[in-house]
Amino acid sequence: MGSPLMFVKIKEYGVLVPGERGVDGQWCDGSMPMEEAFKAHGVWIKQENGKSRADIAKEEQRKIAELPAKMGIREMSFQGCGLGDLTLRKVAHIMKFNTTLETLNVPWNRVADEGATFLGESLPLNRSLTSLDLGRNDIGDQGCEALCQGLLRNSSLTRLHLDFNLNIDVGGVQSIAGVVKTNPYITELGLSGISIRAQGATLLADALMANSTLTRLKLSEASIGPEGATALAKSLVPSGNQSLVSLDLSSNLIGKGLRTTRPTSVFAKPVSTLSSSLTLGI
Repeated sequence: MGSPLMFVKIKEYGVLVPGERGVDGQWCDGSMPMEEAFKAHGVWIKQENGKSRADIAKEEQRKIAELPAKMGIREMSFQGCGLGDLTLRKVAHIMKFNTTLETLNVPWNRVADEGATFLGESLPLNRSLTSLDLGRNDIGDQGCEALCQGLLRNSSLTRLHLDFNLNIDVGGVQSIAGVVKTNPYITELGLSGISIRAQGATLLADALMANSTLTRLKLSEASIGPEGATALAKSLVPSGNQSLVSLDLSSNLIGKGLRTTRPTSVFAKPVSTLSSSLTLGI
């Protein structure tokens, strides 16, 4: 048997990192700030004669980037930590050089366009990350576009959640549609709580016609309305998308409906592959 899954879990403004042995289940003080935790593992470099602050900063960044790989970390979770863009820049720097990190969860934080841009720039250089959760942050169209640009040059990520980033509008949805249309690796996409509206739903529907890998799409509370639902339904006929097996359209004011595995309302005609889950609702 291999070593237990190792991960860094940071929550409630504190940090938990694996103990020195890494696989013994021991954790350091959960109230320790992230920088202090890195210092505890020898990341921070003491100032030495002849070294400029810039040289020291570069060496710190290099050691931070190397730390997760050295410790065999596969998952990093920063839920509700109040993380902003500058802290996420350090995480993005890790991603550029890391070869072990598979899951990065950063929901319920203060990540905005700048932080999303840092991550987008790191994605083309990363070959290990498979799951990225940025739900409930402050990302807007600019940050969303930067993420999508990175995804167009990434071949490892299969699961992306941007749910309830309320600043993402039609411009961001258009970028996401571009990923759905051309990226052959994404299998799960969460866009619930984003203002997609009918226009965005139509863009996604057009993209789904060209997609053959996406299996799960979450669009609840996205204000798509009857028009947007109709556009999506048309993309899921037998001659259209053949990969989607789960679609969540709940709370979109598309008319009366209920959670069901059978198409109803605008989905009354045969739908190609939605045999696993079709969620409709008022």
